Amino acid sequence: MPGLPKGANGRDAVLKIDSVECGTAKAGVKVKNLTVNNEPVDVTSDDDSGWQTFLDEPGQKSVECQVQGVMKNTTFAAKASSSSNIKADVELSIAGIGAWAGVFIISNFKLGANYKESITFEATFKSSGEVTFTAAT
Repeated sequence: MPGLPKGANGRDAVLKIDSVECGTAKAGVKVKNLTVNNEPVDVTSDDDSGWQTFLDEPGQKSVECQVQGVMKNTTFAAKASSSSNIKADVELSIAGIGAWAGVFIISNFKLGANYKESITFEATFKSSGEVTFTAAT
């Protein structure tokens, strides 16, 4: 895998929700964090001489994406507040590393409205089903 481009920065990580880039007018995302979870299966027994042992394959896999930003319009807030459809196609691509893509649920959404500041938001997306990873070439 090639190294990160010299001077790589956070704006080189692009988040798309339902095929719309979120650094644009839809959401104004400024911070993007991704966590890949591989829940291990403990198979430790007396034969392991006190050393914890796990299966090679995780018991459950999931991906979580947390974003923060500045509200640009109501589109994202409306999607997050929907009582009937909180699923979205999400893709996070990072230059020099690759892209994660799949169906995610919006598990939480938070608005911040501090006096004399922009209205901000935070949201967490949790994978629902398989997430694919495509390494950068």
